[in-house]
Amino acid sequence: MMDPRYRDIKGPQVPEVVTKSGTKVRVICGTVEGRQGPVTDIVIDLEYLDVTVPAHSEFVHKTTRGHTVLAYVIGGKGLFCNEKNPMLTMSRE
Repeated sequence: MMDPRYRDIKGPQVPEVVTKSGTKVRVICGTVEGRQGPVTDIVIDLEYLDVTVPAHSEFVHKTTRGHTVLAYVIGGKGLFCNEKNPMLTMSRE
């Protein structure tokens, strides 16, 4: 356990990666294509990405088996795990 603490991260401190498909990934915590986010020294193995995917494009990001993944879609719609309803195809381990 670790005491909570505030992280004063400013926008310019967050690196942005642009993929070949034109997807923009702001790396807040974790690493994408060798770029590490400014939030480090976390007790758990965490990734926090702000991803903007152009229409009719894709963003593929491998995650660790057994970890929980959350995607919050603000605009448009997405397809996850190449399934229309990925929750029906995920195994519970």
